[in-house]
Amino acid sequence: MMIPTETIKNTLFFDIETTTRYKTYEEYLEQEPHSAKDFENQIRMKKPYDGMDISYVYKNEAMLSPEHGQVVSIGCRIWNKDDKKWDDEIFGFSSWENYESRDKRTADKDILISFNQVLFGIFGEQIGTLGGYNINIFDIPYLYRRMLAVGLYPQQTLNLSNKKSWNLHNLELRNWWSEPGANGYSGFSSACEMMGIGSSKEEGIDGRQVCHKFWDDKDVDAINRYCMRDVEKSAQFAVALSEDKLRKKHEQTMLER
Repeated sequence: MMIPTETIKNTLFFDIETTTRYKTYEEYLEQEPHSAKDFENQIRMKKPYDGMDISYVYKNEAMLSPEHGQVVSIGCRIWNKDDKKWDDEIFGFSSWENYESRDKRTADKDILISFNQVLFGIFGEQIGTLGGYNINIFDIPYLYRRMLAVGLYPQQTLNLSNKKSWNLHNLELRNWWSEPGANGYSGFSSACEMMGIGSSKEEGIDGRQVCHKFWDDKDVDAINRYCMRDVEKSAQFAVALSEDKLRKKHEQTMLER
């Protein structure tokens, strides 16, 4: 049994891009000393970072934690049943100047508010279905904690607290792709290419390079485009693994044989 087409049509596919809250660890230490020291203490307890320069580690790891990072882009896509097409929306900074004037502790507040309103608009007070690759492990918990940090009440779909994996309603594409076998973890880009839908990394940017694009290039447009491409690929990937699509491909393969 593969992904039911009806499930895909009732899923909000989304993706987030994150960076550190400050360009350097030194600035973080100056502006938020307690959080910065907590980051350093946690890092020192991890063997791979033992003896490494904290400034280097901050640039490469802090964006992965909502306590030390921020959301700079959220893209989403959902099937419009009335118009029979995909509706896309992107929430990010419109320009570097739009970001620079904000309080760095809560600079992502407007982005988070906008996406939270989308969730309430679609799902109301109910738990809906979100779709994406690795979202249960990274994107959803990150959004939930960032929303709490900026004073929001997260829509209930984002609350995974005390829930077992089998109780989650989300369309976690990583599970549909990787879980049936034991042959190692597959990255989203290679999984997409294997299914013939290309990669979202077409502009030479991936999640690890978002910080560089943000702080050094100040290219918020490139980040927003990359985020939206990831969302598009998530939806395409789900369709590629759908019951209907796979049956059609199977029939075509057998005809060609």
